Amino acid sequence: MGTIRTTKRDTLFFDDVTVGDEIPKLVKRYTLQKIAVFASVHGDWCPGHYDYKWAQEKFNQPAPFAYGLQITAHCSQVLTDWMGPYGALKTFKSRTLTPVYPEDTLTIMARVSKKYVEKGDGFVECEVWAENQDSKIAARASGKVLLPLKDNR
Repeated sequence: MGTIRTTKRDTLFFDDVTVGDEIPKLVKRYTLQKIAVFASVHGDWCPGHYDYKWAQEKFNQPAPFAYGLQITAHCSQVLTDWMGPYGALKTFKSRTLTPVYPEDTLTIMARVSKKYVEKGDGFVECEVWAENQDSKIAARASGKVLLPLKDNR
């Protein structure tokens, strides 16, 4: 039987976050297999996502392309990894700007753009973007994270 690996993350408190803070980057390499696995989990078998000929003939793309939702999931992961076990992703919106193909690598980056307390809860708004290996922006996103306040422990 395989070993299950877990990561113990420290609690991230609202009080310890500053506007302008950079959030640790997330790097994702896309392969045809990873795109196809996403298709199987998602139940969307559009051939443009796994068939080179179909992508070229029907979508005028040089190769199969990743799902927008797959890219969105990775963009949200940069926030959920950062917020720790007691944070909550309250809102998230994303827009894919350019196709992502097999063998592309996205570096997903984020930074804190705003923070405020509302009704006793600490909210942090973040901007997120994903760049491919050619430094082209593949997606832009934003999210609002609820973080615990130190004095509410």
